[in-house]
Amino acid sequence: MAEWSEAHSFQSVFEFLRERHDKPGAIKRACNVVEDCLISNKDNPRGFFQHCFPLLLKRIFGYDDKEASWLHIVAVDGRDEDATALIQLLAPTGPLLAALHGADGESIIQFMFPPERLPAHTQELLRLPAGRLELDSWPQYHGRLRLDGAGRCQVHLNMFQYFMFWAAFYVLRGGRSSDKTGKGNSSSSSGRARALIIP
Repeated sequence: MAEWSEAHSFQSVFEFLRERHDKPGAIKRACNVVEDCLISNKDNPRGFFQHCFPLLLKRIFGYDDKEASWLHIVAVDGRDEDATALIQLLAPTGPLLAALHGADGESIIQFMFPPERLPAHTQELLRLPAGRLELDSWPQYHGRLRLDGAGRCQVHLNMFQYFMFWAAFYVLRGGRSSDKTGKGNSSSSSGRARALIIP
């Protein structure tokens, strides 16, 4: 259980996740806060995923800066307790993925994956009708493409898919670090991605 034990409001968890976690033990405490919140709100886990999930993924995967990701930080010597806590949180049978599957089995909550984080070839295909038709034949994109009011194509994902897309981005990004171009200021990069509720 986490040391943090006040009323488990999702805003409190969001603010906790916004803090820096570069000191030894900080990631462990953050993982415990998340786990404690999920357990305390097991009858309403959807609220956690709507309000806190994007920021948690930003902390785990780093989004714009791989070196700031928890996965990168716990690989440093002296962070064994942090690494163990993160492994437990992200385990297939761990509290996060268990709550994720239980919270939205019908894919009611969806997130838009930022197109600038997709592979360059995929971005090119999204711009053309023929390319979008090809993408829709790929299993990872089938049924997930939507046009916004301006005619731009977006990729809408349920919570598990959103998690896996960011995991793939982290792996495929390789050693690239901070975004020097300033393109990393989107709402998704800030941890304030908007959850789309499907009626």
